[in-house]
Amino acid sequence: GFRGRGAGPTIVSAGANLRTALLRLPYGDQGLVISKARYARAGGYEAVPLFEDVGLVRRVVAEGGRGALRRLRARAVTSPARYERDGYARRVWRNQALVAGYLRGVPHARLAEAYGPAPR
Repeated sequence: GFRGRGAGPTIVSAGANLRTALLRLPYGDQGLVISKARYARAGGYEAVPLFEDVGLVRRVVAEGGRGALRRLRARAVTSPARYERDGYARRVWRNQALVAGYLRGVPHARLAEAYGPAPR
C-alpha cells in the first residue's frame, strides 16, 4: 500500500498485488523476507542501480520454483512521492516500460537514468 489515499494509490496497490499473485514478481517496496540461506543460494542483491530486487526475486524463483514465494499476512506501506510527482498513470507506464527494458537486457545505468532522481 501507499502512504496516501484516493483512487490512484488504491489502483496502483491493487495492480502490484495482482502482478505479484499472477507473475510471482514482487518488488522490493512490497517487502521481501528471504532466509539467509535462500538469499545466499540466489546470489544476493546485485550491485546495480535499479532492479536489484527484480533480479533477486527471479533468481529465488529459478532456484526454488514458484513455491519459493509466499504471501505474508502483513501490509507493507511505501511512499507515493514518485507517483504524486509524475502522476499515477504515467509512473505505472514508465515503471512497466523500464521493467520490460530490464528483461530485454537494457544496461542498468540507462534504466536508472530513465527512472529519474529520488523525490525531495
